[in-house]
Amino acid sequence: MDSKGDKTTPITDIPMTADLDALLKKVQAASPSDGDAPVFDGDLAGNCQDCSGFADLNIERSKAAAPQGHTYVDAHFKLFKTEAHTVTWDMVETPKGWQVDNIVEGADFDARKIANEGIAAAAKKPAK
Repeated sequence: MDSKGDKTTPITDIPMTADLDALLKKVQAASPSDGDAPVFDGDLAGNCQDCSGFADLNIERSKAAAPQGHTYVDAHFKLFKTEAHTVTWDMVETPKGWQVDNIVEGADFDARKIANEGIAAAAKKPAK
C-alpha cells in the first residue's frame, strides 16, 4: 500500500459484523447534538486522532487467546514516526468473509465498551 494513516478511515470502510455496526449506529444516534464531541471522533481503525507520521505497519495473529469463533489480529504501527501502538482487531469469519467485531488498544480503548457507555450516558441526559 502506498499510504495508510494519511486520512481518517471512515467507519463505513471497516468491514464490521452486523452486531458491531448496529451498536456503533446506535451510539451515533444517541450522541448529543448540543455541541458535545461524538463518541468516536478519530480514526476508529487505528484508535488515533490526527494520525500523522503513520509508519512501520506490521499485522499478525495475536498471541492472546480469543473466544471460540473469533481471531484476534494485532496491528503494530508507529504514529509521528516514533510513537509505537498496537491495536487489536477482534475478527469473526462470516459468510461475507472476515469482519471486525471489536477494536481494542490496551486497557484504555475498547470500542464496544465505549459505545455501550456512550449509549448509557446519553440515556441519562435530560432532554432539552
